[in-house]
Amino acid sequence: MPKDSKKTVAIDYTSRDFSSIRDQLTQVAERFYPDTFQDFSEASFGAMMLDAVAYVGDQVSFYLDYNVNETFLDTSYQRDNVIRHGRILGYKSSGRPSTYGRVAMFVLVPASETGLGPDVRYIPVVKRGTRFTSQNGLNFVLTDNVDMADSSNPVVVATTDSATGAPTQYAIKAYGNVVSGFFNVEEVEIGDFQRFRRVQLNSPNVAEIISVFDSDGNEYYEVEYLSQDTVFKELSNKNYKNDNVPSVMKPMLVNRKFITVFDGNGVSLQFGSGDELSAELVSNPQNVAMDIFGKNYVTDTTFDPSRLVNNKYYGIVL
Repeated sequence: MPKDSKKTVAIDYTSRDFSSIRDQLTQVAERFYPDTFQDFSEASFGAMMLDAVAYVGDQVSFYLDYNVNETFLDTSYQRDNVIRHGRILGYKSSGRPSTYGRVAMFVLVPASETGLGPDVRYIPVVKRGTRFTSQNGLNFVLTDNVDMADSSNPVVVATTDSATGAPTQYAIKAYGNVVSGFFNVEEVEIGDFQRFRRVQLNSPNVAEIISVFDSDGNEYYEVEYLSQDTVFKELSNKNYKNDNVPSVMKPMLVNRKFITVFDGNGVSLQFGSGDELSAELVSNPQNVAMDIFGKNYVTDTTFDPSRLVNNKYYGIVL
């Protein structure tokens, strides 16, 4: 028999916790080192060494399992890792949840000269963004304009002349949709140009980014991903009185854009890598169509205008 064959040990790789690793080490020591270590009581030096090695093995097994579990979406349990996995699949984490509801509004309007109804010159339009506060201090913001002059709004006499009994004021009631929260403005100082700049906001409990402007007044638009070049912007409808449509959606090509990232540290804005002075921010129109010799325009109805801003910069950086 070879000299070292007696020390060949079949290792049980299923021993991964402290107790099983310690028992396995004790069996090996008692079997192959009976003359070196004979005292394995709890207070002996040999027991201390076995406990130390078993402790290290238990820690290594724990962190190995932890890292493997966090590598996959269905086994990870830390919120940040789950969000990272979901982001790869197209999931976008939302901000602080908001509450939606309806609020009843009343307005007092002076009576007309005849006294038969309110004076239409004084009937207001409650603008979108109007802030309301509940009795317990909660803040709400109006999401749409409310026209108090709408014919469907109920109108009642509010006050009368004590002498003649003629109406002096009318009360108009209307409903509007509100969302919990209030508008806040934060100014961030931006230094020198930096590719893929990420701006961390200090405001807590952010639910949504409404708008972003730089010091020159240029607006930056929120997109789903930085390679997106087209957004739809709400514009007032000039033909509102005829078709009863207050606003319309228009496609708009944008180079100034950002994505919003919600994570455990709060909310941050991620910008692209383009410099405002880069010549490649807008592609040459000759690169987006064929057979344009002698013409400075494109007549193909299937032409995609978003290709005009396709570039490698993913937008202008602040």
